[in-house]
Amino acid sequence: MAKVSSNSHKTGWEPVKTSAAERLEERRHRADLIELFKIYKGFTTVHFESLFILDLAKLSKPGCQKDVRKYFFSHRVINRWNVLDEETVSSSSINVFKNRFNKIRMTGMGYFMDWF
Repeated sequence: MAKVSSNSHKTGWEPVKTSAAERLEERRHRADLIELFKIYKGFTTVHFESLFILDLAKLSKPGCQKDVRKYFFSHRVINRWNVLDEETVSSSSINVFKNRFNKIRMTGMGYFMDWF
């Protein structure tokens, strides 16, 4: 929240506004992780082993020759998935996963920042 200056006609606190593009990107990252959770738990017909390599409870990235590969779903979600704690990853249902993930988002400032 940002404090409004005393010269302004408004008083009090106002929320800091984020751009529509930032909110859209955050929603895309959230949807990607929810979809990966569904694949990981077998809630979809997509086979986990066909897209990902599980190495000591973490996903690993296969090497790639082309720059285009880094934009594929199976490549762009790995770093964010590996940051999640074991409790969140081992959730029993999609709703439990969403609730735990939302708690991480609220406490972990900048979780969706593109620092990967």
